[in-house]
Amino acid sequence: MRPLARMAKAVAVVMVVSSALAPSGAGAVSSSPGCSGPTAPGGDWPMYGKDYANTRTQQDEGALPPVKAATLIPRWVYATGHPSQVVGYEDIAGTPAVARGCVYIGDAAGDVAAVNADTGRLVWRTHIDLTVDETGARAGVVVSTIAVDQRRVFVAVNKSGGPYVLALDAQSGRQLWQSPALDSQPGAYTHASPIVYQGAIFMGFSGPEGVPTAQGGFTILRESNGQPLKHTYTIPAADQQAGDAGGGIWSTPAVDTATGYAYVGTGNPFSKQHENLRTNAILKIDLRQSRTTFGTVIASYKGLIDQYVPILRDLARPICMLLPENPTIPPFPPFLPPFEEARDSVGCLQQDLDFGAAPNLIRGPDGALLIGELQKSGIYHLVRADSMTAERRILLGVSCLVCNGASTAYDPVARRVYADVSPGTLMVAFPPDASTATWLSPVGDGIHYQPVAAADGVVYTVDSIGFLDAYDARTGLQILRRPLAIDGATDAVAALASNGVSVANHTVYVAAGSRIIAYRPHGFL
Repeated sequence: MRPLARMAKAVAVVMVVSSALAPSGAGAVSSSPGCSGPTAPGGDWPMYGKDYANTRTQQDEGALPPVKAATLIPRWVYATGHPSQVVGYEDIAGTPAVARGCVYIGDAAGDVAAVNADTGRLVWRTHIDLTVDETGARAGVVVSTIAVDQRRVFVAVNKSGGPYVLALDAQSGRQLWQSPALDSQPGAYTHASPIVYQGAIFMGFSGPEGVPTAQGGFTILRESNGQPLKHTYTIPAADQQAGDAGGGIWSTPAVDTATGYAYVGTGNPFSKQHENLRTNAILKIDLRQSRTTFGTVIASYKGLIDQYVPILRDLARPICMLLPENPTIPPFPPFLPPFEEARDSVGCLQQDLDFGAAPNLIRGPDGALLIGELQKSGIYHLVRADSMTAERRILLGVSCLVCNGASTAYDPVARRVYADVSPGTLMVAFPPDASTATWLSPVGDGIHYQPVAAADGVVYTVDSIGFLDAYDARTGLQILRRPLAIDGATDAVAALASNGVSVANHTVYVAAGSRIIAYRPHGFL
């Protein structure tokens, strides 16, 4: 399931943007002198997973231990000015990117902004054109995290004519280039966040929901001008000819900088009769431009099939073969247009078991590189990068249609993974070389898509009922449960949102509804 994609489509249709917020058409508005420049003490958080290994852990933080994190209060609050327009959807759906003294955010109204990381003052705001096309849909919906590289920021934008990437100057917000559409399938979209590596930008995309022949995949762009270097579908052409479809990439890859390979999970099969080996899988992709295999899938690891286990698939096959590929299913309120958009099938026992969480790169006890990734089945897969075979599978939670989609954090010093899993939900900590949890602590929001972050012995998440939650990473004791509404984020309740937390500059930055809230300990303002 890709709940944000569905809600983003709804947002794109009904959104009304006040002309007082930004000028019509593309352009930047400057409001303050700028940011501090070099990396501040406490580190940066320049991309979705904080670093190429997607650890989502701030190793440079040493001023926010549990005793101080328990006293977090707002230092500043930045409001986009256009709160959520659709029930269940967050205006800001990504993790705040922090680099060289600025916090960068994109929102559902098509605004990209930089604010001073210390003061929260607007540095610049660039408005993406929201031109209405012939279908009535609007362009410019940003539902992922911005990536910062050198003096540029890269933004993934959803548009009815095909998603694209926008490059802006990090200091002024001036547009540098706009890429061609990542994919030409009508209804294609992206939830993935950009990853910039050695002069190239990796972007995953998904095919249109409810179309039984739709294909997911990735496009690699040239960093200097946004022109495509490679466009690859998840499913090989021969398998597409045989009727296989699906395999959208709607999470963000991890990159092994030593070898130049990226690892990313894929989505469900769209076919009801056959499941391709590269759907519900982890792909190994070559990102080194000097190799002849650049931009291709080198190998893959198959997670649990969409019926969970082969015996269920075999039992369902006789019934499944009689079902149409694309039946009409009535709407399911409140914010899923057609339920599962006729993609998954109860008759086929399909359970929506794709990989929605981003992977972590982990070094095993023997020094081998492992890919750790949570599948919506509730299993955390540890896969050997060299052979793409399973090292171990750790059962953390139970499967459901909207469960286990939150990206995990991995602390390489403590050698511990932190995951928010269903049912419940629960925050779970475990060493990757053990099958027993170190601790678990209730989050209690029922459905959780918001990623986990860690820093200085504290684990953070925003929950789906409107709280900033913090846990002692050693014991699992909840040390903070702060209602975001008291800090102005009254629209922060969104059960299927993926807004996140980043830790940088001795500050905890939280995306909540239509606001970015910067927290520091009491007395440390």
